[in-house]
Amino acid sequence: MKPLANVFGADDNDTYPYTYQAVVNILNEDDSIQVSYFADTICGLITFLNKRHEDPDRTRVFEIYRGQETLIPSLCYLKADGSWYSRQELCHPMTSRYGKPGREGDCPFQGRSHCVT
Repeated sequence: MKPLANVFGADDNDTYPYTYQAVVNILNEDDSIQVSYFADTICGLITFLNKRHEDPDRTRVFEIYRGQETLIPSLCYLKADGSWYSRQELCHPMTSRYGKPGREGDCPFQGRSHCVT
């Protein structure tokens, strides 16, 4: 685990995915033409998608952990109005996903210092 932590900049924590993937449909509702983006942090990936002005309605985000892809619910990375969360805003919904109940104020992603600003 330590070599992966050194490569990806993560703490020794088996609960966080190693990779995040965004799959963007080029055409609405058409899975035949897609582009994928990968990042080692959710905040890095969402910030990239926001800067590229990718359409949230055409995008699905997955966590890849131990060879398995899991769809992340959009409420973890999209605001109620359907826009992307900012880098700073992602901590709360992602802590709700990976953190311990009642500890949402303690961001577990602070071990990845490039994620939290």
